Order: sequence, then C-alpha cells, then structure tokens
Amino acid sequence: MDKRIIWFALIVILTVAAIFIFRNHNKPVATVARGEVITPDFTISPNVIQAGDSIHYEDHTIGATSWKWDFSNGSTSTQHNGYTTYYDSGLFSIRLVINDSIMDSVFVEVRAKSVDIVKGPVKLPPQISGPKTAYAGEQVTFTDKTPGAEHTSWQNFATGEIKKDSKTYTTTFARRGNFTVTATNEKHTGQGIITVKVIDRPPPPPQPSSTTDRPQKITPASTGKTHPSDADLKKLFSYIVAGKEEFTVKYKPVKDAIQDEDVPVIIKGTTNTQKKLYGFCQYLNMSAPTVLDVQSDWNATNGFITITVTVKDNN
Repeated sequence: MDKRIIWFALIVILTVAAIFIFRNHNKPVATVARGEVITPDFTISPNVIQAGDSIHYEDHTIGATSWKWDFSNGSTSTQHNGYTTYYDSGLFSIRLVINDSIMDSVFVEVRAKSVDIVKGPVKLPPQISGPKTAYAGEQVTFTDKTPGAEHTSWQNFATGEIKKDSKTYTTTFARRGNFTVTATNEKHTGQGIITVKVIDRPPPPPQPSSTTDRPQKITPASTGKTHPSDADLKKLFSYIVAGKEEFTVKYKPVKDAIQDEDVPVIIKGTTNTQKKLYGFCQYLNMSAPTVLDVQSDWNATNGFITITVTVKDNN
C-alpha cells in the first residue's frame, strides 16, 4: 500500500479525534454496559424570568437512569423533570448530575418584579353638596365641589329640568316627597347623586310679646315641672357638644330637667329643620355645632311648647 495513503488516513483519524475531544472536554462522559457514550442533554425554560415566577426543567439525556438537580435557590430534585420557583433576583446556576457521574450546568437570570405605574391624573367622583331635606315651595341650591371640575351638568328628576355648564344649581320642589338630583362633570364619567326629602314647613310657634313674659325657673304646683332658663338650656346644649362622656350621660341633665323627649326644637343657622328634643341632642352630639342662642316657650300646664336654638354649623 502506498505510504501516502496510510499517512492521509492517519491524519484524518487524528483530526476527527481532536475535534471530538475539544467539543466534549468540559462534559464528562460515562459509558453504559453496552459501551454507549452518555452526553448530558437537558432544557431549562424559560431562562429569563421575574422574581416569583417558575422555570420548567427536563432532561433528555439518552441512557440516563438517575438525576440530581441543584437549582441554587435552596431546592433540589431527583426527578426527571418538574418546576422550581425563584423568589429573589440574580443569576443562578442550575447543575445536573446524571447517573452519579456526569455533570453539566446552565444559568437562569431572575429579574426584579416589575410594577405597573398608572400614568395621568386620577379622576375623582363628583363631590356634590346640598341639603338632604328641603321645604316644599322654597329654593334650595346644590354645588359641585369636585376639585378642578369646571363644566357640570345637573338633572332634576322631580321636574325633569336639565342645567348644563354650571358649578351650582338652584331649584324649587313644589310638593312633598323624595326626589333625586344628579350631577356629572368632565372629571368623572359617573354621577354625583343627592336624594332630597321634601316636607311642608311647620307653622311658626306662637311668640311671647316680650322676653319679660317668658317665665324663668319656676315650679308650678299643678305639674311640678321645673323650667330651666334659656341661659341654662344654652349651657346644657353646649355641654352636650363639648362633653367627653357617653351620649346617655351627656343627655341626662337636659332630660332630667325637662322630662319630655317630645318637645319640638326649631334649629336656626343650619338646615332650619324641626326635630324632637332627643333627636336634636343627638344632632348636637354628632355634628358639634356652636350653640349661639336658645329661646324657649313654656307654660305652667304643659311645660315646654317649643325650644328655638340658633347654631353655627362648623362642618
């Protein structure tokens, strides 16, 4: 045989062997009983995730009979495939040992969890103010107090009236009942709604001809009722506003002195509504207005007829 052919064949064999060794010098191999060479072959998906997400691992190595996974996140596995979760950001090495002798590794990148940021101004719901109680035949006014709102449309479901492009709306309810007024503006697509209870104004109580006709602190023999002076009533009502005790304790001085929870109370300086004595004291307790003046009507037979209180609403 020609020596040149022998040398050529030898060079080809050496070249193929060198290429094989170069490609596999970082991947230890093992030989099974039949002499087959095992080369690690596994996948990690995905290899770039966010903190809190999971990756799927799966080995495809031909001839593999056992697996030892180390995910560098504190967890390991001996399964052929499965999932693992990364809660911290960083670069993590995933190492697989096959048949207790073959090892290979890859990296997975875990990025910090992204947070979506809402851009642009937040739209506010319409903030509508106005009386919840009104008198039939008397004007009432509603106002849109939504910050930044300039163009408000109003609709009165009692009259069918619609008023556009106004911060305020004034109307009159002709009859008693519960009626709805709505408002919309360019700051919000929903509606601001107020339900108004319309009632008849009660007739004014009879007024004494002068303050000297008003009895002060007497105890008639027929009833035994004691009449606190207007100044004392003002102190009692102011005490209800300022006191720190429970409501039942604060109300007791008034109740004990007057002994009648059904006394009508006319309130001036706010919504001008009429309340019973107990309801008025509850209003003082919850709304905490300033009591400016108190005037009462009283007679020896029936006790108190009415109490008229002037307040300054602090809300």
